Amino acid sequence: MTVYSTQFASGVTPTTGPDLVYTVPAGFRAVLRSFDCFKYTSGVMVCLLSINGLPSTLGAVSPAAQPNAGFASWFGYQVFNAGDQLYLAGNTNGITYLLSGYLLIAP
Repeated sequence: MTVYSTQFASGVTPTTGPDLVYTVPAGFRAVLRSFDCFKYTSGVMVCLLSINGLPSTLGAVSPAAQPNAGFASWFGYQVFNAGDQLYLAGNTNGITYLLSGYLLIAP
């Protein structure tokens, strides 16, 4: 089986609450490999990714206030099953995000 990288979601964080950004399709498993956030304004940035609307599971946080812009990344292996829903929220609006990894056919 050949495995290709997939971009699951990208966009800008919402101004209110977590937004649904991706649902794993039936018959597949998603492996999240990277979760990147970037903002164009100063200050501390926090991006939180949750599964099925539960409290935050993964976070990408800039370590300190940035004078002009901030960038934060999470790298690892997180497996999501068919039907799992990924929600994203940030501590401010206007944070650009990118979620990528592998989409595999479920056994």
